[in-house]
Amino acid sequence: MSVVSTALRYHYAIYGQAYNSQYCPPNLVASIPREYFPESELFAGTGNYHSRLCYLPSAHAHVGQSGSFTPDTPYKARRRRTLITSPPAYSINNIMTFNVITSPYGPLPPLPEANFIHTLLHAPSPPRPALPDDYVTHIDGITGEQRTLKQFIARINEVGAALIAPKDQGGLAIRPKEQVVGLLSSNCIDYPVAVFALLQTAVPVALLNSHSTAPELAHQLKLARVTHVIIGPSSITVFKQALQIAGLRNVGMTIMEGCGRHARAGEPTLQRLIDRTKKRGVQPAGIADVKRDTLAYLVFSSGTSGLPKAVMISHGNLNACYAQILIWAFHAFQVQPPVKPQYSEYPMNLAFLPMYHTMGLHVYNFRHFISPSTLIVLPSWDVDKVLECITKYRVTGMAMVPSLVFQLLAHPKLRSKEVDLSSLTGVGTGAAYLPPETEKEFLKVLSAKGNKGSKIDRFSSGYGLSESTIAVASMPVEGMLGGKIGPKEGSAGVFLPGCSGRLCKEAPPGTPLEELEDVAPGEPGELYVQGPLTALGYWDNEEATKEAFLPGGWLRTGDRFIYKDGHLWFQDRSKDTLKVSGVQVSPTEIEAVLKGHPEGYLIDACVAGVPGPRNDGELVPRAWVVLSPAGHKAGAKKVISELNEWVRGQLSKPKQLRGGIEIVKVIPKNPTGKVLRRVLQDRYLKTHGKVKGKL
Repeated sequence: MSVVSTALRYHYAIYGQAYNSQYCPPNLVASIPREYFPESELFAGTGNYHSRLCYLPSAHAHVGQSGSFTPDTPYKARRRRTLITSPPAYSINNIMTFNVITSPYGPLPPLPEANFIHTLLHAPSPPRPALPDDYVTHIDGITGEQRTLKQFIARINEVGAALIAPKDQGGLAIRPKEQVVGLLSSNCIDYPVAVFALLQTAVPVALLNSHSTAPELAHQLKLARVTHVIIGPSSITVFKQALQIAGLRNVGMTIMEGCGRHARAGEPTLQRLIDRTKKRGVQPAGIADVKRDTLAYLVFSSGTSGLPKAVMISHGNLNACYAQILIWAFHAFQVQPPVKPQYSEYPMNLAFLPMYHTMGLHVYNFRHFISPSTLIVLPSWDVDKVLECITKYRVTGMAMVPSLVFQLLAHPKLRSKEVDLSSLTGVGTGAAYLPPETEKEFLKVLSAKGNKGSKIDRFSSGYGLSESTIAVASMPVEGMLGGKIGPKEGSAGVFLPGCSGRLCKEAPPGTPLEELEDVAPGEPGELYVQGPLTALGYWDNEEATKEAFLPGGWLRTGDRFIYKDGHLWFQDRSKDTLKVSGVQVSPTEIEAVLKGHPEGYLIDACVAGVPGPRNDGELVPRAWVVLSPAGHKAGAKKVISELNEWVRGQLSKPKQLRGGIEIVKVIPKNPTGKVLRRVLQDRYLKTHGKVKGKL
């Protein structure tokens, strides 16, 4: 059997005829049933602001008048573009106008309902040759075990059949679309098998955090109402503790061998389950029918405000994400064709980010098949093992988070001759902000003498969140769309196909869309995004859903951006922004200044608000810093003095570190690299008194 993706012809046919034929791939307009075409022409975005005239609530669109302008064109000089969305039942009184940033690639085509696994693995794709059965999809980076495409698909079908087979046939009798199965494991080559098998059979999967403590895991299990868990052996102990804490007695367990340790005799393993059902004649599972809003998986938010929430992602979200990638890739490959690996037939990508997180799930499980590569799977991040695997397997690509970039830069082996980085042709970052100075330093190391040089001249970067399935914006390739867009250092890029957004002034959570006030051009504002990738909401949390998910498919991100030069520029999290003497202060800006000290005293820094000296409830900036070897050599007293002087010379008075500087061994972060400012703030308050202002 050959793995192929949904036809580019299929996806682009609607896009080309009904959206914008200028950007449609040639000879790809065909074979779409007429009912998938809208009755009227749809608007294709320009990537700039336009006025949008909307009915609420809505999700369907028809186009109005259009015009052209640049980001610098004054509002009054711009011709109005109207996009009216609503069922006919809504009256003219519901109309409102606001400024929207659209994607330069235009919207996504209307997509038919389909199980995402059918789209990803089995739908025909003429533009790409079929992959051979012996194509190696996965390699265990610890044991060296390999899995071919044929073996991978066969195992998906076997696991799927065993999950839903009746108990009298040796199966687990999981009821598709009714029960939630948890997946709790570090990375292993059976993790994607379990994900695909559950999606294929329409059984919602809860992606449980394998780094959780027992109380944290208990919350996830209860919230998702998990009835069965597919688990890695190293997570069994904490799982049993979590069951006791949660008071859960009827949650089943099936163990994936090879994910941390081998299962013991008598334990219920995945292989034993497969063998039992095959012995009783259970046939491999087919692909279940689904609707667009059929729940595919639950992924847990980082929990920066209260307990973690479970984000509901549908099969429709995943199919839209797939179409988005195809459209972006088509335009990118027109100007920058994929680099052929020097040492292997297919690209070799290293997988060490947790697969239970949105970024790891999509990059390692889904995009891995959209652009075929061989995945070298590591259980988790281990800097020595990563450097070893890059050299051993001639790794061509890595998806990283900024905290790991800092760790690599500080590791002495990175610059040694025993580590050969010449095979690397692509490095991407996500999940958090990477300062441009750090990117430059890492790229300099990659191309340094002794590492045989690297073809990488910049990181691929972007912006996304679990509530938008994954990506909202991405850095374009130079010359895309006929030279209309290109990369800009330090930005988060431009909106991806199908995405649009607004930048609004600060407002309480749950503020109706029509009451939000747009910021002026060039001013920072909280980003609201819209598109078919917006999640269904939060599982079993109506209040939080109403606060973040607004009518018409809009999502409040909680992140502040500036829109200029056609790009989005990340500022900070809205809730992290401080107001000092009436001035908004961005912790991210101060962190970048600290890390940019010319002596290179720091490898990491975090800034957050603490009670000010006036004891009036105002929070002022305080920095926690991790010293580099140069910082340790200079000494704490000198470093703190010079950092304060450096900040005073670079930033205005409200942004200066009136809360002090503290040297720490490590900045607390979650497994995907997001800084846990609250941990540092709480630690400070325990020794310096309670805060009177709002954190």
